[in-house]
Amino acid sequence: MSSCNHENVVKYYTSFVVKEELWLVLRLLEVGSGNGSSLNVLAYNFREWKIQPSEVDTQVLPKLTEAAARWSNVSEPALLDVTAPADSWPVDPPFDCVLAVNVVHSAPPLAMRGLCLGSARLLRTGGKLCVYGPFL
Repeated sequence: MSSCNHENVVKYYTSFVVKEELWLVLRLLEVGSGNGSSLNVLAYNFREWKIQPSEVDTQVLPKLTEAAARWSNVSEPALLDVTAPADSWPVDPPFDCVLAVNVVHSAPPLAMRGLCLGSARLLRTGGKLCVYGPFL
């Protein structure tokens, strides 16, 4: 089951099974998208996902915007600071997944707290916060 488009079914973009649990992916927020390298991998490999990239560094936003423009499943990047109050994040919830790749270990200590609080506000019930990095 890769996608479903029927008036009586909630629209979703892809599905997969994790430990006997079916996940339907509708929308993904990537926090700390940087120059778009992981965004390109996500957009290419998960073409049915709707991806919202974001970045705090205004100097890399033009490069990220350029990367996002290549994909029909990627929205225009949002300028997002995870240390800001969660209700000020400039994105439209709900999301099914919030993904932070190589963000937490290189950000200020308040970033992890903000990421968790923001994700709690933005994720739908049952949504997932996924954090990846070089943790020991």
